[in-house]
Amino acid sequence: MEKDGALILRAWQAMPMESLISLLEENTRLWRSEISEITDAAMMWQPFHQGHSIGGLLIHMADEESLCSEEVIGGKSRTLETRELLKSDQSPHVLEIWPDPEP
Repeated sequence: MEKDGALILRAWQAMPMESLISLLEENTRLWRSEISEITDAAMMWQPFHQGHSIGGLLIHMADEESLCSEEVIGGKSRTLETRELLKSDQSPHVLEIWPDPEP
């Protein structure tokens, strides 16, 4: 049985390039407009220990968009610097938990 990540990746790869780029741009525009008034404290608040914070979700979304745009659309591996900036190795998909926010 195929893992969810591989299935999602195949679905992304099957989309027409223009649709994929448009979808990524629209989603980015939407979440940026929605977070403009959120305080730092609200951004880092977690409903429970190692639960998902708004900030953690945004980092995760940026990581996934980077993965799709650079690796799926662009066909090249992301740099170590990009993966570290977006905390790709700390992804909840990798760790199965959400890390606590940094102070």
